[in-house]
Amino acid sequence: MIAAQYSFTLPATFPISDIETRVRNLGHKLDSFPGLGFKAYLLSTQQAGSKINRYAPFYLWKSETGLVNFLKSDGFRGLEDSFGRPQVIQTLPLTVYTSDQIKQATFAVRDSIPVYPDNTLSDLFEQEDTQGSLQKQNTNCVAYVASLGKVRISLMSFSLIRETAYQGESEQEC
Repeated sequence: MIAAQYSFTLPATFPISDIETRVRNLGHKLDSFPGLGFKAYLLSTQQAGSKINRYAPFYLWKSETGLVNFLKSDGFRGLEDSFGRPQVIQTLPLTVYTSDQIKQATFAVRDSIPVYPDNTLSDLFEQEDTQGSLQKQNTNCVAYVASLGKVRISLMSFSLIRETAYQGESEQEC
C-alpha cells in the first residue's frame, strides 16, 4: 500500500464552486481505477475559516503500480493542464482502518508529526498502534490512515469523520 496526496493553493479570488463542480462531474471516474483503495477530495476555504484556499486530494493505493498508472492517466494530465504539476507526497501506511460508512465522511483532519532522531521507530510504531486502536473505536471516525514519510521521516495521520466537531490539535488544513 501507498498513500499519496498533492495540493494546490488557490488565490483568494478563485471561484471555489469550480472545484466543487470538478469533483462532482469528474471525481466518480476514479471510483473503479485499478489499485485504488479510496480517495478523498479535500477542500479548505477561507470562507469556512481556513487561512488559505486549498484543494488537496488524498488517495490510498493498494500498490505503487496503481499510483503510477494514475499519474500516467488522462485524468491526472487534465489536472496538470488545469492547475500545474503538483508535488505528490507519498507515504508508507502503517495503520489503515476503513469502515463501510466511509462515504458518510464530510470532514477530514490531517496531522503531521515530526519524528526526531532521538525517537526510535519502534516507539513510534507502538504509539501509532495505540492511536489507530483509539480511532477505530471512535464512532465518528469512518477511515484512518497513519503513514510514514518517505523523504523526511515524519508521521502523518489522516482521519475522515462524519461531522466537523473534531476535538484535538491539528493543522485543520487539508
